[in-house]
Amino acid sequence: MSLPVTYAPKAFRWLNGIFAVYKPADVPHYPFVSSIVDKLVLDINSLEQRPQKKRVVFKRQSEIEDSDHPVDESNQSHVGQLENTLKPVCVPDWFDHPLVQGPRFRHSDFELLCGTTLDVKACGVLVVGLKDLGSDLIKRFDRAKLPRKYLAHGHLGLASLSATGETKIVERSTWQHVTADKIARILMHIQGTHRKASIRQTGVDLSTQKAYELASEGLLKPQQYCGPIILDLKLVEFKPPKFGIEVTCIDEACSDIRRLIHEIGLILKTNAICTYVQRQQDGPFLYDDPNTLLLRQINVQRVLESMTYFRHVLTPGMLKRHTHFRNETLVLPDPVSKAPTQTLLTAASDTQDNGVTTDDDTLLEELSETSVGG
Repeated sequence: MSLPVTYAPKAFRWLNGIFAVYKPADVPHYPFVSSIVDKLVLDINSLEQRPQKKRVVFKRQSEIEDSDHPVDESNQSHVGQLENTLKPVCVPDWFDHPLVQGPRFRHSDFELLCGTTLDVKACGVLVVGLKDLGSDLIKRFDRAKLPRKYLAHGHLGLASLSATGETKIVERSTWQHVTADKIARILMHIQGTHRKASIRQTGVDLSTQKAYELASEGLLKPQQYCGPIILDLKLVEFKPPKFGIEVTCIDEACSDIRRLIHEIGLILKTNAICTYVQRQQDGPFLYDDPNTLLLRQINVQRVLESMTYFRHVLTPGMLKRHTHFRNETLVLPDPVSKAPTQTLLTAASDTQDNGVTTDDDTLLEELSETSVGG
């Protein structure tokens, strides 16, 4: 918005939509969300407030000081009668005074709903919806299953209880045989396995024209939850024993990203822990976008500007719920695959069970031989 908002009731009506904030690491989710609302409440109460309400009382004519219509001295006989006449008068309602009622806007006036949340140790972009319109957009945004991009850092040669550096280190192993090429080949294998598994879960005949059109539009994806699906993996940094990968996925949690780092270490005949998780993109929301607000930048004016920007970014087609998938033909995963001990690479075995062959089946054996030889 070009003009600043100075009237609080008007600003409160406009605070109804979706915007993005950047959540720092080591900050719990609920205190962070509460801080957002606190800053909005504090700022909107500093704007111009509505006038104090008035109430109607009945006063005698003698108690009303009406300088515009003085009593005519020629009608002195009616003065006594006029003094006993009651007249309605508007006076300030002191019960509505801010010193009596408190601030005009309170924490309970702002209904805030977040999209896919981040855990305590993760940081990155977080999509937030305010009030009724924001809550509806958040729900439609989650149903659209737009891909999210993460940056994860790992440390080779270490194993902990939670695959992070926050818990006790239970094992140390050698990592000098690991190279960037080996990690890149592992990532290509995982990416190909997940892509094949995601296509099988769509329930669409891949030999039809509809499947081609859906794939060209990026809509060929499962419409029901079947675990995290990795769409793209890329090695962005390798400074042994530290490395960094870029993960693009859907239906994931931060714990799945950390488990992926742990499994990469196991495949490389070593161990690995995850030291850093950052969500860089959530659909059209970017972590480095100027309209993605930091906590210290949150106020009424900046939030309204962010809502206005993302209102044009979120096109109606992006949030449309597609119903072209044949849900009755969806091949749902085995209930065992939803167990916490299930790894992200078991989709390869599922692919073999369904009669689909892959050229990457011998990759793990080849990498194991080269790892031992190194």
